[in-house]
Amino acid sequence: MGIIGIQLGFLFIGVLLLWRALDRVRLIRKLQDTPTAKIGSAPQGFVQVAGLTQALDGPGLRVPGVQVPCVWYRYQRHEEGGAGGEEEATPFSVQQTTRRFRIADRSGECVIEPNGAEVEAKKHRRWHGSDGVYHEVYWIGVGEHINVIGWMKTLHPMPVVVDDMQRADGSVTGQRYGQLSGEEHIVGKPVQNGLPFYIGASHEPYLLNRLRRERGGYLLGAFIVGAMFPLVIAFINR
Repeated sequence: MGIIGIQLGFLFIGVLLLWRALDRVRLIRKLQDTPTAKIGSAPQGFVQVAGLTQALDGPGLRVPGVQVPCVWYRYQRHEEGGAGGEEEATPFSVQQTTRRFRIADRSGECVIEPNGAEVEAKKHRRWHGSDGVYHEVYWIGVGEHINVIGWMKTLHPMPVVVDDMQRADGSVTGQRYGQLSGEEHIVGKPVQNGLPFYIGASHEPYLLNRLRRERGGYLLGAFIVGAMFPLVIAFINR
């Protein structure tokens, strides 16, 4: 690799770390500036809500390899014995659920559509398998407190319409149409560009502390890359 390639590599890493730090700054600001609304009276549009997770009707999710109930998980498989160690190995297989789930507070409940969200889960397990890889899973459990910042929309009930249809044998069957029996609040990915969609498995103060630590780590990394760059170039040119 020539000097130009090394320069471009350092520039890319530095810009990436700086971009991640700025992304954390933006998310911290949005969390601080968006008050947590009660679900039952939350406004339409960009909101922050919090509550305890509940599975929707139907078969519940179970965490791979752990087999405990959950509402969301991200399951990764890594090569063992990588040059950077298993902590830094790039996963070659990632499964992340997009199934909807509910959260509820004392005022009501809403449906979370996690597709497209940045999700930070507290629950985590790593283990070595007999297949020559190690496995890692993060999950949000049932009954766990989470904060969600995203886009709220409410679907309103529509009257049920019965459409009588006559079959070929002369009998009449009724086809029922209708949207919902009651209001349904849904939080999903914002429709406006530039707004974050974030699900954090903790209370807001702990989430903010975690994001501030991440911001500091990215800024430190960008500073180290910037400080090392002239030293590396000087070493190559000596």
